[in-house]
Formats: sequence, structure tokens, C-alpha cells
Amino acid sequence: MKKVLVLGSEGMLGRSLCGRLGKMKSFELVKVLHSECDIRKHSEVLEIICDESPDVVVNCAAMTAVDKCEDRVEEAFKTNALGAFNVALACKKAGAKLIHISTDYVHSGDILLQNRPAGYREDDVSIPKNVYGSSKLCGDLSIMSVLGKNALILRTAWLFGSGGPSFVHKIMELGTTGDQFSKPISVVCDQSGNPTSADFLSYAIAKLLRRKTFVGGVLNCTCSGFTSWYSFAQAIQRIAGPERFRRLVVPCSSGWYKTKAERPARTKLDLEKLESLGIDPPYWKYELEKFMKKEFGKTLKTKATV
Repeated sequence: MKKVLVLGSEGMLGRSLCGRLGKMKSFELVKVLHSECDIRKHSEVLEIICDESPDVVVNCAAMTAVDKCEDRVEEAFKTNALGAFNVALACKKAGAKLIHISTDYVHSGDILLQNRPAGYREDDVSIPKNVYGSSKLCGDLSIMSVLGKNALILRTAWLFGSGGPSFVHKIMELGTTGDQFSKPISVVCDQSGNPTSADFLSYAIAKLLRRKTFVGGVLNCTCSGFTSWYSFAQAIQRIAGPERFRRLVVPCSSGWYKTKAERPARTKLDLEKLESLGIDPPYWKYELEKFMKKEFGKTLKTKATV
């Protein structure tokens, strides 16, 4: 039986992962809440990981509010960079492997997809455009410098899952308040990525944990398919149906819809390496429909197809 310690177990991904691992007899699960371990504090991380002595640590703890990171730069780097470094040091001391959750936002988004239709590969140079991406990249690099092949950096994107917070929950909240005469919901149409369900990501992590040989390095892990935030919102609207989702969704440019953090334009991730490991990523619209029916009620019958 493999002992797995999950940091940030009460977060959206942490809940999904712990729910899955807890049902599998091949794992002894240790759930660690944010309140029980502040990864910014080396002594706390070292104590809990060394005391538990797990085979693998999965670090789901992070500061993920992209715009808040612009306002709280020091906090972002303490959590996403220093915190990740602390976890890596503790894993090395305890002799544990580490799976660390990273993000597509480590990339600039300036890739020309006509030349690279599959998107960013794991070995591409990362050039973040915002504080969140920069702090996460610093964390990734510090982990690899400490643990090398005893660490796996999982890069995912546009995550949605039970309880949120997520883009899906926000759009559903906006779309189910007001009526067709309310102000339309403006969603940017010039930023694209891979929407990914926490359910699939937790499945992929569990499958990686069950491997006899640990997979180290960097691995892109998202659902298949590539879309814009606007098309993502349209799919949510279609699945919800007109009786529940009563407002219009209209496209706008990122230049018009100003945010504190600059977002990358195109962060499609190449999934060839993931597929070579025997993990078949599902199409994001299928995962979205399955998730929404479970999260928002079985009355959702409209297909997400366009």
C-alpha cells in the first residue's frame, strides 16, 4: 500500500483527489488542510511530512487568484515559490516523491499555433506574463533543483470542479440571475486554452500514483480540445438551457475587458507525453456536461455541441 499525503486537501482539486484516493484500497491517504500546514513556513512543512513519512506528497496548495497576485506580490511568491521550495526540501528530507500542480500560465501565450498546432511542449521555454505565472514558475524550478526526477510538475489549465471556485460557477451565477432583458455577459474571445475538470485531473494523478515506476519531470495534463473563454461560456449556456440560463453571452476583446493581470493569449498544451503514459484525456465539452449535470442538477439536458 502506497502512502500519499495531500497538501491543500480542502481546495477544489484537493477535494476531488482525496475523494478518489479515499475509495482506492491501494492507497493510505493523509489529508492535510491549509490550516494544519502553512507551506510558507518551512518548519511546519518539514514537521508534518517527516512525521507522516509518505511515499508521495501531492501539493495542491497554492495562491491561484490571478488578479489578487498582482496586488499581493509578496504573498504570491511566498506561497507559490517559497512554499513549493519548502515542500521540496521536506520531501527530500523524508525521502518522499513529489507531485506538484502547476499551470499553463507559466507560458507567454505567444506561440504561433499554425506552426505548432499541438501547443506548448513540456520542454518549451516558459516566459510568464503575470505575477501568478512567474511565482508558479519559480516554484516549479525550485522543486526541480531540489528533487530532480523525484518530482513531477503537472501543468494543467482552466480547472473546474465541484464546489468551485471556477469559471463555470461564475458564469452560471451570472447567467441564472436576472433575465433576457438584463445586461449581457461579456466574455473575452481572444484568449484560448484547455478547460480541464478536476475529476479528470484527479483520475490522471491516481493513475500516475499507481505506476510501479515514478514519472519525474514535467507533464502537461489537461482535457483535450482547445477553446476561448467566450466559447467556454457559450458551452455552459447551452448545457444549462434557456430556462435556467436567461442572459445573453457576448464576445469582447481582452483590450476592452481590462483586468489587473495580463493573461496569455494562447496556452494550448501538447498532450502527446500524457497519452504516451496510457492516460487518454477526455474532450473538455464531455467533461463539462458531465460535471454540470452533477453540480447543478439532473434537469440539465442540453448538449454542449456546437
